[in-house]
Amino acid sequence: MNTKALKVYVLVRRDLPWPQPAIQACHAVASLAVRNAADPQVVQWMDESPTLVLLGVENEEELIGWEKLLNERGDIFCCFSEPDFGDEKTALAVHPRSDAGLFRSIPLL
Repeated sequence: MNTKALKVYVLVRRDLPWPQPAIQACHAVASLAVRNAADPQVVQWMDESPTLVLLGVENEEELIGWEKLLNERGDIFCCFSEPDFGDEKTALAVHPRSDAGLFRSIPLL
């Protein structure tokens, strides 16, 4: 058994009106969980300790920057675009196996 608890990091835009950051984070996590439901690490995360770490990025531009970086690294993640906001990207949830150190510079939401 892995003694290190798995965590899903969720990057959410801070420039969204309240309560949208929480709603958009939920959309991104749900997408990640559904799209990766057969992944053993996602199942382990959901079963053992579904810990979420909500991090705040300034705006869509910063979120897209993180999306590009994660793509380049080959990380698994789901970025959510909100239809009610003109399909702007609002949040992204990162697979629990991703390197947590990557997100140290981002403040908690």
